[in-house]
Amino acid sequence: MSVKRTSVAAALTLYLAAGTACSYKQEEDKSKAAPAAEGDSIVIELVGQTGVSVFEITARSHIMDYDESSAGVFVRAIDSIEAGAGFWWRYSVNDTLGQVACDKYITHDGDRIRWYFGKQ
Repeated sequence: MSVKRTSVAAALTLYLAAGTACSYKQEEDKSKAAPAAEGDSIVIELVGQTGVSVFEITARSHIMDYDESSAGVFVRAIDSIEAGAGFWWRYSVNDTLGQVACDKYITHDGDRIRWYFGKQ
C-alpha cells in the first residue's frame, strides 16, 4: 500500500479546523439521492471534467492520504482529516452515491462531485 500526497488549495484551510476523522466508504444505494446527512460535518464540492476521475479532481486541490489496492483507491484522509470513530469520507456524483472506488469513477464536464464526511 502506498500513501500519496498532493497540494492543497489555500481556500480550504477552513476544513482543517472543522473535522476529526474521515475515510472513504462506499454505500450500496443507486436509487436515492445523496444529500448531506444529519451527521455530516464537512461537505466538499467539486466540478467534474470529461475523462477525469473523482480521485484526480479531488487530488488537484486537496491533500489526500490513501491506500491503493486491486479494488481501487481507499481514501483515508482529506486535508488531514482522518478516519476514526465511525466517521468516513464518501462521495457522490450528481447526487448519486459512488458505487465504485473514486479512482474508477470517470466524470464528465459539469458533473457535481460532493465528498461527505460523516458517521455511517
